[in-house]
Amino acid sequence: MFHLILFSLIVSSGAQEKSCKRIVCLVDNLDNPKDFIVDGLPTDYCTHFIYDSAYILGNTLMHKHSYELFRSKRKGLYRKLNGQKRDKPGLITLLRVSPPKESNEPFSTMVGTVANRQAFITAAIAYLKKYRFDGLEINWPRPGEFGGKAEDKTNYSAFLKEFSEALQKEAATFKRPRLLLWAVVHPYYFDLIEVDEMAKYLDMANVITYGLRGFWDYEMDHHSPLRGWFGVASIMEDWMRRGMPALKLNLGISMSGVYCHVKNKTDHSRLGNYDFNQEPVYTKYNRGGMAFTEICLLTIDQQYVHRDEYLSAPYFFREGLWLGYDDRLSVYEKGKYAKENDLGVWVRNVQMDDYNGTMCGMGKYPLIRSIFSGCSMSF
Repeated sequence: MFHLILFSLIVSSGAQEKSCKRIVCLVDNLDNPKDFIVDGLPTDYCTHFIYDSAYILGNTLMHKHSYELFRSKRKGLYRKLNGQKRDKPGLITLLRVSPPKESNEPFSTMVGTVANRQAFITAAIAYLKKYRFDGLEINWPRPGEFGGKAEDKTNYSAFLKEFSEALQKEAATFKRPRLLLWAVVHPYYFDLIEVDEMAKYLDMANVITYGLRGFWDYEMDHHSPLRGWFGVASIMEDWMRRGMPALKLNLGISMSGVYCHVKNKTDHSRLGNYDFNQEPVYTKYNRGGMAFTEICLLTIDQQYVHRDEYLSAPYFFREGLWLGYDDRLSVYEKGKYAKENDLGVWVRNVQMDDYNGTMCGMGKYPLIRSIFSGCSMSF
């Protein structure tokens, strides 16, 4: 109760001079419920939207579903998303391109030669312009792995350089704003990339600062704490020390939690050993993961909710079920940290928050609104 009172006082304390640079919101490629992208997006809180996602086919961009390109009365999702700019003219949208699950081969092949890179860059620019996206986000955080090659590291840097130069040339030729080039980056695998080259050519880097710990470690811990040796703050500061400017960095906040069953059914201490007899099951979204719309129902009974002050993070424990997640206070603190360090924030993904306000009893988009308040964008 003390934390809820404190949170209310913080949010109502008035505007501050500084603010986060961006709140970037990831949108899944399922328009569920119908017309969610038209009626449900938090356009009052997000400065950018990333549509997740397209894929690489040969050296071209390709949509995943036919309903993304529907025209006339059956408007496709691309048109629905970018149509939001009519009412929000400052809104920026990007298209994410991702590899197949556990396979980097399409990316590795595309960046592998100058000819392949140039073909993809030309096709990608035309695709973004055709469907009115403002830029492309490359979702390739671990080059060289999962079917990749050792040369991916330098080839990726060459690709970013050539893409950035092509975007500058295209903007100058047609006298229009330059399309944006972003990338998803891993919190730890610096040996797979060249940070100095990425800092030169990327407009923005979205850092994966969630899913940091979990049942795959065979002991449970919070998956995305702000503080602690592996926490969000430590990761963002490491990226800045390695040469990525703060103004090009967005810290990631997931609208889902990570859970598992631990052996000790009565001790809710962190680092409980994983119980192999009760594996995490699939919830609505994925194995061992739980969306906030599911978490808020589970945590109604506050006797099972705890807060680790060292990590600045909440967790749920009941009869061996250990769930680390973010609540309104913890995401507020992450937004505040971003504001204080000239960072942006990116949110994965908006459909996992309570987008219609019917599930959690906290109004629409309780987590995204709390991030917005922590960022001091407005009160």
